[in-house]
Amino acid sequence: FASRPLILAWHSGVRFEPERDTLAFEAFDIVSNPAEVCGDTEAFRERLALGVLDTNAEAMIMKDVFRAGESRGNAGEAFDKSLKEGVPWVLIESPDDPALKELPSDAGARIIAALAAGMVIVAPRSGEAADNDGFAWWKIDPATGETLGIGPMGWGSEFVEYIITASIPIIMTGTFMACMGSPSGWGTVSGFKLLGCAMLMWMSGGVVIASVILPGSLGVAVGLVGSAQMAVIGTIISWYGD
Repeated sequence: FASRPLILAWHSGVRFEPERDTLAFEAFDIVSNPAEVCGDTEAFRERLALGVLDTNAEAMIMKDVFRAGESRGNAGEAFDKSLKEGVPWVLIESPDDPALKELPSDAGARIIAALAAGMVIVAPRSGEAADNDGFAWWKIDPATGETLGIGPMGWGSEFVEYIITASIPIIMTGTFMACMGSPSGWGTVSGFKLLGCAMLMWMSGGVVIASVILPGSLGVAVGLVGSAQMAVIGTIISWYGD
């Protein structure tokens, strides 16, 4: 049973990777779910099993909410993938363990900090791990069995990314040009129309980004409302802008 309040977190944002374009991300994190065990059941094992269950629940929740996008950074899914690929996982109990040299630098620093706090770590051991930005691992309290799956950003989370493609500038440019009409008439365009078309251009980019960043039905709703507003503004501009 839960011994203290369950702490949940939702992370949302945008980051840029030159090789992969701009990425919007969502992450669901069970930060803490401390539990006590009744009866003669082995408490350590039960808490460890609960931690694994929580991590798998994070993955299931994100896959249900986001049916598209790239899901990564979940320790349970990473462990399952490693089993299928024959990549071993190792128990790390000391900051001097040579296995730390094979890990990504960010994860290695977090693992060393966790070890200093008295935790033990279960992580994949692979020479290719250093290049894997979806690297995930388990943090276990050896005294209680409380277990957290940690993802590539240091959260105990399932991490979902959506590529916001380079087409956004194209969409914005296309919106502006469609609003302005033929370039041959731009020299006589009114200030009202120019301002309105510029506003539509920025709205088109904002609607695309917001509909991707916001979770589930909220993102869909924002996209629909934003599109409707743009249609109304475009109609007003066409009536009074010339």
